[in-house]
Amino acid sequence: MDDPLPSPSQIRSQRRLERQQREARRKDKFDIKTSPVASEEVSGMKLKITYDDLDEHQMKSYQGVHSWWDRGARNPLILSGYAGTGKTSLLSVALPSLCNADGSFVRVVFSSYTGKAAQVLKNKGLEAQTVHSLIYDVVPVNGDSSEVEFVLRDASSIPYELIVVDEASMIPKSIRTDLESLGIPLLFVGDGGQLPPIEGTGNIMDTPHYKLEEVHRQALDSGIIRVATDVRRGITVVKGKYGAKGDAVKVGKTHAGDLDFIAKHDMVICYTNATRHSLNEALREYKGFSGRYPQVGESLICRRNNKISGLTNGLILTVVAIREEGGCLIMDGIDEVGNTYYGLKVYTNYFDGYDHPQIFGRTTLDIFEFGYALTCHSCQGSQWDSVCIIEEVMRGQSTDMKRRWMYTAITRAVKQLTWISRHG
Repeated sequence: MDDPLPSPSQIRSQRRLERQQREARRKDKFDIKTSPVASEEVSGMKLKITYDDLDEHQMKSYQGVHSWWDRGARNPLILSGYAGTGKTSLLSVALPSLCNADGSFVRVVFSSYTGKAAQVLKNKGLEAQTVHSLIYDVVPVNGDSSEVEFVLRDASSIPYELIVVDEASMIPKSIRTDLESLGIPLLFVGDGGQLPPIEGTGNIMDTPHYKLEEVHRQALDSGIIRVATDVRRGITVVKGKYGAKGDAVKVGKTHAGDLDFIAKHDMVICYTNATRHSLNEALREYKGFSGRYPQVGESLICRRNNKISGLTNGLILTVVAIREEGGCLIMDGIDEVGNTYYGLKVYTNYFDGYDHPQIFGRTTLDIFEFGYALTCHSCQGSQWDSVCIIEEVMRGQSTDMKRRWMYTAITRAVKQLTWISRHG
């Protein structure tokens, strides 16, 4: 006869015991009474709305999060929400009211795949860091500090009781597996309307437990949200200005050749790599850079994950120092949130006009390309104040994928969006 399932009270008691054991191991490891970062409770989040402000869809998700936690949070919970539906507002109300069995507040950390996405969370007043910095230690290989690898931390060294993973559709399956192996409750959050992940199989946002779909009326005052919502719903967006402040505009294709117009934006997003390469060449020259190799002040994007150097595909750096040495480029760069990377070794193939090298096994060299214009997949997880989208023909793509592409591109803009139509 099968053993009876534990009751909710038994699950809470067991979770409390596991928490106490984890705390004891952590204290022994660090020989401290209280970790400064561990004392940061989610109750310190910047609340903008209250429980009474939640709509019926948010309320259902609120109750779902609390029920999941009270039942033991043994399996990850997935929450999906379109732009403007109030995901962050919901979490700012739901998470501070979570309590442990002993009445203490739950220690929560927000995480994301990219440093730029983590900075977006911090700007909203949330305790946040990248998934890599949260769950991995960077360990030198064979005592050589120039070669490192990521080693999964023991759960007892992670001083949080709930990990919220934002932009969860970007997380590769291998990292999701590592996250789940820790045994710390996980809440995956993302936007089911966006493109699937850059690499790996499966989009975790395809099967959410709770889904926010109702865009709030006040959110539609934003032209960016209005246009994104129309695209997602299959509504034609005509040329003109959108939003109470005109923060989104769609213009004709004649602007696609106007570098003065395009260069005013923080990022240019296009569909094809051919257009991306052409735009990068043109924008480099427009900004006063020359020569085939990058120069100080130029924008570059990493094109390959590398566990040895610690770089991730999609990381954008600005060059602060660079030189040729030993058949490669030695470069220092600073990312979009201010982190500095020293002594990066970069293949020259792309800058010399050749295909990227085929890499088998481990390497200390990284692959970079110019980053003034990007394809939409490379932009996932990042946002810029001002974005210019150059619409192109998407041959071979389904209607659903075309909408996802444009929706993802539009929602990369924070303050100003320009959509250059492929029509006149």
